Amino acid sequence: MTSTQYKHFIIAGTEKAGTTSVFSYLSGHPEIFPSRVKETDFFRQEHLGSNEDYLSYFEGCPSSEMVLMEASPGYLSEAEKVSGRLQAALSEAKLLFILRDPVERLISSFRFHVGRLNIDDTISLDEYVTKCFAYYRGEATPEQLGIGKWYLQTLEQGLYAKKLSHFREMFPESQISVMFLDDLIRNTHAFMCSVCVFVGIDSSYFNNFTFHRENVTFFGKNKALHKAAILVNNFFEPFFRKNPAVKRLLLSWYKTFNASESKLTPMSPSVRSQLEDFYLSDKEQLLSMLGGSEKVSVRWLQGDIG
Repeated sequence: MTSTQYKHFIIAGTEKAGTTSVFSYLSGHPEIFPSRVKETDFFRQEHLGSNEDYLSYFEGCPSSEMVLMEASPGYLSEAEKVSGRLQAALSEAKLLFILRDPVERLISSFRFHVGRLNIDDTISLDEYVTKCFAYYRGEATPEQLGIGKWYLQTLEQGLYAKKLSHFREMFPESQISVMFLDDLIRNTHAFMCSVCVFVGIDSSYFNNFTFHRENVTFFGKNKALHKAAILVNNFFEPFFRKNPAVKRLLLSWYKTFNASESKLTPMSPSVRSQLEDFYLSDKEQLLSMLGGSEKVSVRWLQGDIG
């Protein structure tokens, strides 16, 4: 069978907004067949493979009636090139975008990538933001800034209206759902039921469901050991996806001897203000795009507008 003969559901963004938790919650649903790794990132690749290459992430699917699901939050981040590729390959796919206050998302992303050893922990949050602005303005290269390109793009990744516009040009509104981390935290059950309605699957699966947060950021005392643990986690991801209770047990055990408290310096008020100013225009566009304050009640999107 080809990929177009299946129903597809893609959690396409954004990073650090609950995508891992939502993917995990849905993975056991009897009408959903998840990808063997959460983030296939298939449509971010410059040289796309065939339909069969994409379907290889869903080997073992017992029925074409099941919904194939993946979660690659980088799709929203690289909307300019991903939206067209997705439309060409999976024009009937349903896309979920979970958004979060862009300033808080940037802070969370920084903490996460420091915890994952992708960003040096000697760099302060304020210094990191300064470097992101320098890269965004074309004033310095990743090599000059000493941070990988992907981690410097975090600033622009929070321009949600700009990113979403590319998908809205390629897909009808009925195939796009924009939701918010605030609502996922406030009422997880209601949030997941809304996702089920959008995807077209039975929401009663979540009636007596126990929700566990996934992908929570923490820091390792011993960096070498922490790096090794990250590699092990990545290697065994397909197994852990099928056995989340095993992962939670191992993670709890690991944290007892190698987790440490964050020593990262908080963001200064002046830098936060700089970021709020940077995102303000995009917030206005996003609020308008989603139907105005009558339809969108999250505080971060309304607080500084109007």
